[in-house]
Amino acid sequence: MGNTDDFWIENGVLKRYWGRDREVIIPYGVTSIGNNAFERCESIRSVMIPEGVTIIGWQAFAWCKSLKSITIPESVRSIRISAFRECVNLTSVTLPEGVTDIGRYAFFMCSSLTNITIPDSAIIDEGAFYGCKGLADQEGFVIVRDVLYGYFGPGGEVIIPDGVKTIGFQAFYKYKNLTGVTIPSGVTKIGENAFPWSVSEVICNTPYAASYFEKYVLQALVYLGGPLTDLPEKQWKEAAMGLMYALEHGITEIDPWRETYLEYIRSHIRDFIEAVQSRRSVLLFLIREEMLDDEKEARRLLDIYGEEGDTEAKAFLLQYIHDRFGSGSEDLTF
Repeated sequence: MGNTDDFWIENGVLKRYWGRDREVIIPYGVTSIGNNAFERCESIRSVMIPEGVTIIGWQAFAWCKSLKSITIPESVRSIRISAFRECVNLTSVTLPEGVTDIGRYAFFMCSSLTNITIPDSAIIDEGAFYGCKGLADQEGFVIVRDVLYGYFGPGGEVIIPDGVKTIGFQAFYKYKNLTGVTIPSGVTKIGENAFPWSVSEVICNTPYAASYFEKYVLQALVYLGGPLTDLPEKQWKEAAMGLMYALEHGITEIDPWRETYLEYIRSHIRDFIEAVQSRRSVLLFLIREEMLDDEKEARRLLDIYGEEGDTEAKAFLLQYIHDRFGSGSEDLTF
């Protein structure tokens, strides 16, 4: 049950538990469970936290692989980063109404967790329930509130349920047999590395969601150094348009890689032009980013738009060539 000598407590903070009991009752008077207090205590099967504790600290119970049950009192307000990380035998958790925040990776890879009660007021940070396959519904989706944390279904073609607003980081990343995914219109955020690069088709019913996915496709191209031609034509076009969308709409998540993206586009300018040839906005993009400073390249693009019969884009480009290079005035009567 826990000898008092097994607990290192200072000013109400339980800094470390040294015992080897299977059932632990934390002493009254403790107001905070400190960082790493029970980390890797693999003998523990159950823990009772007393009333008065307000914080469960960073990695407080991380890697307690035998922990099956824990009693959390009404006084708890905050559950910090990775508090129960990889407690692989934890099956059920009830969080009191007073909990205001659940930290990043708080229940990361708690694979046996089948039931959790969360107050409506609690703010849940990124990746809190990543890998919690026990929470999956009949179709294999792990959805807590409106966040999709993971998928544990058969793969293949996947249609994400309506009502999902956020697709969490790496939600599908390890599913190498995922061939296609349909993203509903209500999604407003897609987390980092949400999808594997092997996915062959993504149907985004919202351009905002599309910009996130395509941003990471392009990021993979940049850092893996692969030529654009290695991507299927449809996917490269989506990636190129997604990049333009992000830049044009001020999506700040792209900022850390902005210059890398632009340099990559400059070195593959022909592929980029061909990928988005049907969009007049490519002209504004190329001009704004100073990528259309070569008259031959500009006239090559002019030929492409002429073949398409896109008279509006062709007229716009003719005016640019005249203003930028002082030539082509004879064509402006077009």
